[in-house]
Amino acid sequence: MADPVLVLASGFFVLGCLPGMILLTEGSLTRILGDLTFTVILLGSIACLSIWLGWMLSGFAVLIGVFILGLSAGFASMLDAEGLNLRNRILTELVFCSLLLVPLTGLVFGGTGTLLYREFGALDFAGGVPLAIGTAAAFAALIRGAKTRSAPSSGKLLLGSTFVALAGLSLAIGIELQIDEVTPEILRNYTAIVCAAVIAAAGIERIKRGRNSLEGLACGMLSGMAAGFAACAYLEIIPAAILGLLAGGLSEVARRGSGAAQRLAIPLAVGGLVGLIHLGIFAEETGFVYSGQFSQLFSQLGLAGIAAAWSFAISFALIRLPIARAKIPIGEKR
Repeated sequence: MADPVLVLASGFFVLGCLPGMILLTEGSLTRILGDLTFTVILLGSIACLSIWLGWMLSGFAVLIGVFILGLSAGFASMLDAEGLNLRNRILTELVFCSLLLVPLTGLVFGGTGTLLYREFGALDFAGGVPLAIGTAAAFAALIRGAKTRSAPSSGKLLLGSTFVALAGLSLAIGIELQIDEVTPEILRNYTAIVCAAVIAAAGIERIKRGRNSLEGLACGMLSGMAAGFAACAYLEIIPAAILGLLAGGLSEVARRGSGAAQRLAIPLAVGGLVGLIHLGIFAEETGFVYSGQFSQLFSQLGLAGIAAAWSFAISFALIRLPIARAKIPIGEKR
């Protein structure tokens, strides 16, 4: 039975994703207010419809919808920087939401949250598929065309990544829908994953560049959050720490450039994929280490592959449509 107080409190703290994403993308809330208003109406309509049809529990709809709102703020900020006018931005966001995030969210949380495991035998506790892989694909599609901008100030990077990571923790706690015996494990594992990811990213960056930067720490924090989405409820503490080290280290190895799209796409994609696959080996009871069977690993690999292929195909196809590439003439106000 869901605890409405917990869901509402978690939803309030999940809202921290919104200012966090704006800080990470150097966006302006006033410039994307129309996009966010549209997103609220769209997500609210989809949530009400899914609850009415029995596709998704109300608690899942509230928490996932609030986090997607924050992610949409970052996406709208990037589109604004690319010079897309409000009409085209909203159309692009509508198609992304309809063809990308809604199907992936329904896959994970449909059927009162049991569809994914019941039908496919795969695990994804807090939505690593839509919130990490799906969103990473949307940002990755913007990398080649995005304007090269300097990284925001150190204070903005640190504050933005902290806001987003804390919003992810609030989401993971709220997704359980009540305080029970799993809640301490979620808090412990999520914290261990994020901290280990930051440490690993810092170590790899020191080896690569001979110094550490707040951008590298932000990369580790975001990758740890993305990995924790899928796995934080299904691991013991040692496998959780190993997951964080893998996610943070691989994200830093893959990190290229300093643009806003790179800062978000790479850690989200790497963390999300590593978190999903890691469960095939270390998930309690069903992972290979515990069961001696490869079935869970195969399920996780299949889920990760299908989610990545779908997300990146939809994202790169959409961003190349003429309506998505229409630029504002020089000198015209946005």
